[in-house]
Amino acid sequence: MPKKRKGNEEEEEGDKNDNLVRPKVGAEMPKGRPSWFRVPAPSQQEKSRYSEVKSSLADLNLHTVCEEAQCPNIGECWNGGTGTIMLLGDTCTRGCMFCAVNTDSKPPPPDPFEPFK
Repeated sequence: MPKKRKGNEEEEEGDKNDNLVRPKVGAEMPKGRPSWFRVPAPSQQEKSRYSEVKSSLADLNLHTVCEEAQCPNIGECWNGGTGTIMLLGDTCTRGCMFCAVNTDSKPPPPDPFEPFK
């Protein structure tokens, strides 16, 4: 973090008690993950928003990037009532190396009823 000069004193910008560990070249790596890195698990309660979104998508036979890519933040989005729908099935033609979505250069033909979902 950049430092400000105040007279002869150097003062870091921002909160002094932010508890962030900033690695230095050649220093030992920090142990564990920061608190903000952890995401709460999705709610499994029957009347939760997560359950509503999940059942709606299942009823309509729609595929989401959230499920297909095994996103660890699925609960955060679905509890907020949002999700990213995959059009024309569950297969992607891009084949990104970092993504867990099923890929194929020639995906199966689309469901003829897809526009009505």
